[in-house]
Parts: sequence; C-alpha cells; structure tokens
Amino acid sequence: NRVWLSPEVVDAKGMIRLARRMMANDYKLINLFFHSPALKRGLTPFVKTRADEINFLNHIREFLIFARESGLSSITLSEALDTNLGSADVSGERGLFRGIWNWSGSSD
Repeated sequence: NRVWLSPEVVDAKGMIRLARRMMANDYKLINLFFHSPALKRGLTPFVKTRADEINFLNHIREFLIFARESGLSSITLSEALDTNLGSADVSGERGLFRGIWNWSGSSD
C-alpha cells in the first residue's frame, strides 16, 4: 500500500497520516508535491471539474494547516541540499520522500 504526499492522489487525512508516520520515524525532510497545472481545473486528469478543484485546494489547505501546527516549515530545494540530508540514499524507500518540508521536531 503506497501513499503519496500529493493532493492529486491522496486526501488531506491520508497525507497527514503519512507525514505523522514519517515524523515518528525521524525523517528530516518531507516532500509534498503536485503538478502545477493541477491548480486549475481541466488541465490535468487529477482536477477535471470545479468540485475537483475545490477538493484539491482544500487538501492542500488542510495539510498546510497541519504542517504549521506540527512545526513543519517550508524550505527551498537548495536549502535541502545544504542540509546534506538530500544527498543521502535516494534509491531506497526513505529517499522517495526527501524534499521541501523540514521537520524541526528533533533536538538537533
């Protein structure tokens, strides 16, 4: 069972569950991703109707509220590379999720 941190294919509750699991497993970077054309209905198969567009944006909104309340902060890809976390094993399961969300929940 794969769950992606993407509002194109997973609702906010699923993305939040995944992020919580990643935080509990001490992931340092979490990558929320989507195709930018999905922000407007009719441009991708993920967001076809006005209702899809509203749901898509709500999934993002709910996840960002969770992120803020959980201490996640947005960083650029350049900043992620500067942490040296982005250069670790990217071939394994953990590598799939390295990206732009930095969880500062550890004591480092």
